Amino acid sequence: MKNHAEQDVSTHLTGLRAFFERLKIETDMAQRAQAELDRCAATRFSLFSLFSPWETHLSRVFGSLLDPGGTHGQGDVFLRLFLDEVRGVLDDKVYGRFPAGNLHDSRVYLEHLLDAGRRIDIALRVRGATWIGIENKPWAEEQCDQISDYLKGLRTKAGPEAEPDAWIVYLSGDGKLPETLPTSPEDRMRCPTLPYRGAERGSPSLENWVEKCRTECKAERVRWFLTELIEYIRKEFEPPSPQGRETIMTDDIIVNETANFVKSSKANLKLALQVEKTMPYVRKHFVKDALRAVEECFPKTEWTIDRSATQDVMAKWACLVIRRQTWKTNPHDPAIWLCTDQPCWKDVWVGLYFDEQSSQDVQHIKKKVEPLTGSGFDFHASKDGPGVWKYLHEDLRDWSSERFLTRFLEDGTDQIASEISLELKEIHKFVESLY
Repeated sequence: MKNHAEQDVSTHLTGLRAFFERLKIETDMAQRAQAELDRCAATRFSLFSLFSPWETHLSRVFGSLLDPGGTHGQGDVFLRLFLDEVRGVLDDKVYGRFPAGNLHDSRVYLEHLLDAGRRIDIALRVRGATWIGIENKPWAEEQCDQISDYLKGLRTKAGPEAEPDAWIVYLSGDGKLPETLPTSPEDRMRCPTLPYRGAERGSPSLENWVEKCRTECKAERVRWFLTELIEYIRKEFEPPSPQGRETIMTDDIIVNETANFVKSSKANLKLALQVEKTMPYVRKHFVKDALRAVEECFPKTEWTIDRSATQDVMAKWACLVIRRQTWKTNPHDPAIWLCTDQPCWKDVWVGLYFDEQSSQDVQHIKKKVEPLTGSGFDFHASKDGPGVWKYLHEDLRDWSSERFLTRFLEDGTDQIASEISLELKEIHKFVESLY
């Protein structure tokens, strides 16, 4: 005979099954309506959704628009509008020093390498010796001393003048200021933050800049692209203040009908809230299964795997550390990392970690690896964390996405783990060639 706890669980699961059965009927009807609307108007179509844009992709888009010699054909119009937008968030004390005027000879560099071995997303060189760095942070967190180090690095590039002219513009997905600003008040004013979306319509933001670019653009094809970019920013990023949020329903009929169904009764709302609360734990189970399966791709007779870092996959830093047993077994040797810098494994990367007190052998490897960063090897050098790293292929990068979680059920954990282990073994093969 069932005890009270078992009966409560059984009743709850019965209610959940009934909830999803009713919801399926509603969503099936909504899908048919959405299919008809898509055939006529394609309201959900987006160029950006086709390419699953990540931070580096967005940086390329912004860099292309800012380039006066870019294929958009608009000269320095977009760059001038961007600098005007940044001027709107500058402190009055440095407002007059910010670059303006003739921008035709400006140069744009992507993934620009600084003297300290760090790479900044976009670097602008304007008016000769003036450098403006743009650090794009739509989602990812900052690295150690990132913004202050970037300002120092750009000042070095600005030359030996008495007052090297260098600035850092921080593009913030959530509107928050960076945590790694310089300590000097003057330097902090040289590192303004421009949010993706403003607290109010028309306030300084990336969204507002792209709107102005679309207004002044003379080329129809580029205006169409800018429209797509505006819609993407509005869909993906919330304004930093609740007062600035628009109360507009999505064009997606399925989402609207699902929302109406959830709102239709107290019981539906309660179950929907329980499902929402459960999703982080669902993702956690998927991630743990994936990590275990990746481990099994590396025989224990040949590899050493550190599992201690994977105990809490919801932590800020969660990783799997793998070493080839033919490498030296002291902590100064390189380790292959499968790692994330956000909860729920939204951005997953692989890299080689080097201890700061690395042996001469490892320093030799690092010197050979770092020149390859940004080339076909597609790795980046970083000051902290792994010595070199890259994001996983975009199909494998976001372990929190609907697309990736669905793959667990459709393709199976072993298939996904096999694909991930291939990327890890490619790194191993490269390191072995340098030993």
